[in-house]
Amino acid sequence: MIGHATEISLGEGDRHAIPRGPATICGLPYDELRKKELNRAELARILADLPTFGRNWTPRTFIATARKIKELEPGIDLYERLRDEDQEVYEWLMEQVDNRPDAIVIDENDEE
Repeated sequence: MIGHATEISLGEGDRHAIPRGPATICGLPYDELRKKELNRAELARILADLPTFGRNWTPRTFIATARKIKELEPGIDLYERLRDEDQEVYEWLMEQVDNRPDAIVIDENDEE
């Protein structure tokens, strides 16, 4: 059925838990997969050349990355840093974000 999702339980009381299957598949320890932390080497690489990432990533990628970094490291705001480092790229990115198409919403109550 289109637009219908079934919620499944993946762990004991934690709906965000990672099932042990992926740990087996990728060979990483289960506890490593559950960690929510930033890859400091990748963060440093991004911050060292943020305007390039702002130009080359899709707006959706920049937004998602900025949101996740802010969630895990509240003191780091990619938008502020980009604006401070390269106003032109920042304005271009904000224009792209503003011009993104609206999300498609599927209403399960609409009949086909």
